[in-house]
Amino acid sequence: MQLQTDHLLLRELTPDDWSAVLAYQSDPRYLRHYPWTQRSEQELSMRQEGRLLQREFVKGQWRDHLLYAILREEWNAQSQQTKQG
Repeated sequence: MQLQTDHLLLRELTPDDWSAVLAYQSDPRYLRHYPWTQRSEQELSMRQEGRLLQREFVKGQWRDHLLYAILREEWNAQSQQTKQG
């Protein structure tokens, strides 16, 4: 289902949306108001597939970046379970 106006589009989430969801739910400005919603890829049943060492330099220190993945079949199964909920 989709609802659209001139300034807004509401639709169901797709697997491609999760990186954006995780990004805003990790933002300190968001977490100041909604601390219970912070989640990780692991909590979304994804597998860690890799680690990029010292990928970004933030606040004076290097940070690693973890790569996660989920198979389309697993995603579809989770989506079905959520709909049946």
